[in-house]
Amino acid sequence: MMSTPVTESLVRDSIGWTPSFYRAESLLTCDAESAWKPMLNYRAWNPGFVGARTTRICGEPDSAGEIVLIGLVDANGAALAEFYASTLQVVRPQRVAWYAYPKEGNAFRNFVQFALLPTAFGTVFSIDWYALDMVPDELLPEHRTAAAGAIEHLAIAFSTYCAALEHGKG
Repeated sequence: MMSTPVTESLVRDSIGWTPSFYRAESLLTCDAESAWKPMLNYRAWNPGFVGARTTRICGEPDSAGEIVLIGLVDANGAALAEFYASTLQVVRPQRVAWYAYPKEGNAFRNFVQFALLPTAFGTVFSIDWYALDMVPDELLPEHRTAAAGAIEHLAIAFSTYCAALEHGKG
């Protein structure tokens, strides 16, 4: 597993957005073709989506142009703020990219790419996360540390899920 350190600089644009970049990888023991459909079924393996409600707004499933409204819940089952995920690009079986933004307000704007790269040792699953956040300066280091940990945890969760599928436990 590999996670790239979060952006260290404090850069804020004239609107108030602070950009950050996160990257995490995990090694899968299956080929990219076998991992493709499970990767798109993020509701099954993403620990942050336990109990989530997803509603397709428009577009074809797993295709560019699809927009989904996602309502996450916290550990106690309380609803969190909803956000949209708009599928920007799908290159089967290599990568999928989304633009995620809140249903209300300006808390964040994220571009997220999941990719599968065949190697001699298995398939590398990577997450590239480009984030624009409106987080107060004093909270930004903690926010970035938490986000980097969450992205790394997500890469590990997918690797674990794929291993379980290979062994008939998924």
